[in-house]
Amino acid sequence: MEEHSYVEFKRERDLGAIITDTFKFIRIEWKPFFTFIFKVAIIPILLSFGISAYANTFVMNPSFNIAPIVLNLFNYLLLCVIYYLITLSALSYIKSYIENNGAVDISEINAYKTANMLPFLGMGFVSWILIIVSAVLCFFPAFYTGTVLSFVGCIYIFENKTSMDSIGACFSFVKGHFWESLGILFVVGLLLAVLGFVFSLPTVIYTMIEAFSVMQSNDVTQISGLFSNPVFLLFAFISSIAQQLFGAVFAVSIAFIYFDINEQKNASGTIDQIDDLGR
Repeated sequence: MEEHSYVEFKRERDLGAIITDTFKFIRIEWKPFFTFIFKVAIIPILLSFGISAYANTFVMNPSFNIAPIVLNLFNYLLLCVIYYLITLSALSYIKSYIENNGAVDISEINAYKTANMLPFLGMGFVSWILIIVSAVLCFFPAFYTGTVLSFVGCIYIFENKTSMDSIGACFSFVKGHFWESLGILFVVGLLLAVLGFVFSLPTVIYTMIEAFSVMQSNDVTQISGLFSNPVFLLFAFISSIAQQLFGAVFAVSIAFIYFDINEQKNASGTIDQIDDLGR
């Protein structure tokens, strides 16, 4: 890879640089990056979409049915697994990108991802439990815990810590940088949410058109047919894929924030450059 097209992760950045370099990295690496993410996540995404589509068929059922409740709960857990699977894949890609100066090794990434999948998902499960417990106790602790634990994947992968050590290290890592981290995560998350909404517009518009048709016919039971309509399912599936891939973009931005804070604390990027000069 040419020197000018390599994105250096290990340096300090402000909010504007983090957003700019996130999309610069995606622009340069979009094909191998999203191809890798897509191959990793497509089967669980298809499963999640199928569960969601089936659960929606119970919407117009007047009788109580526990099936959609169970299905939606299971689907929520599956979406959490997909999120952490995509995060692991994206950060593993970045790890190879950094260590090989932009020349990623897909076989190396696959081996690393496979070896770390179970501990990473376990770490994600514990993190969500901590966030949920914080939410039950008080809004502000969840607000704080969610921000802090956003970096657990980066610490696990880039610092080669164990799952539990990574969770504990998050709190000391973000100390002194909490509001900075929260602000950047909020802005990046908001930006990606807007982009995600753009991809969902065809589904929203089509649903509104069909709902208007149902109102004109005065037969509300027809709305249940929308969820099995091939056009609706196609639009919804495209939107679902886009939402999940934006999760990978969010992981890239978190990696940039992590290295920004790490550089402020430890100047690891500067030390690496000095070491390179001495070789």
